[in-house]
Amino acid sequence: MRWHPQSAPRRILRWARWLALASLLSLLLLAALAQWWLLPRLNDYRDVLATTLGDYLHFPVRIESITAVRDGWQLGLRLQGVTLQDPAQTRTLARFSQATITLDLWRSLDDWRPILNGVRLEGAHLALESKGDGALRLLDEAGDAETATALSNFAHWLFSLPRLEIVGEQWAVRRPGGFSLHLLHPYLQLQEVGDGQRLNFTAQLPDGLGDRIELTVERPKQNGVDPVQAVGQFAFRANRLDLAGWPLPLKFAAGRAAFELNGDWQNWRPC
Repeated sequence: MRWHPQSAPRRILRWARWLALASLLSLLLLAALAQWWLLPRLNDYRDVLATTLGDYLHFPVRIESITAVRDGWQLGLRLQGVTLQDPAQTRTLARFSQATITLDLWRSLDDWRPILNGVRLEGAHLALESKGDGALRLLDEAGDAETATALSNFAHWLFSLPRLEIVGEQWAVRRPGGFSLHLLHPYLQLQEVGDGQRLNFTAQLPDGLGDRIELTVERPKQNGVDPVQAVGQFAFRANRLDLAGWPLPLKFAAGRAAFELNGDWQNWRPC
């Protein structure tokens, strides 16, 4: 049996569909309003959020101020003046002009504590130094040797997190003999993938040296394996290098080149 387009059952079915759609949109609107209009005075909860962020990053954190931002349908919090402290809270390991964290609102309400979905740290000035022993150390550019962290320890810390974004102003690379390279607009993203974790790093080379560099590091899930013995894959790419600007054994007056290196790593070193 077929109903006429203007029959009563067809009209009832059509109105039922519109009513269901309107109800769904109303629920979504109420959820958005709940995130924005039912917020407490955020700065009164700085210490709570600092503790939550510190637990996420595994380091004590200090925050100067907090404001709310919108990230699509999610609630985000903009943190101004974020510093990472050493475990004794006597030294500053890194400074960030601001950070953005996204909350899982419904889990936060259910657990009655903030539950983070993601963290984005912005405005860092970092330096990677190589001393006479050849070891690489990472530190805040305004810091000193006491706040330096071995690159292997930094990698252990980074891969202990579920996900993280770091957006820097510049990343200085310094080696013995006075060599210094300042990478511009560095961006680091750690994310979980189906079979493990992936780290993406990109940065702009200074004028006269080339375009940009890209590094991808993957670490598959290896349950029960010592992280030091874990293995993974890496890929490094440097695009449109200006050969005349690099201190190479063979001098070039002009010319461009690209460089790509792929391989495996173990103990955070290529192998």
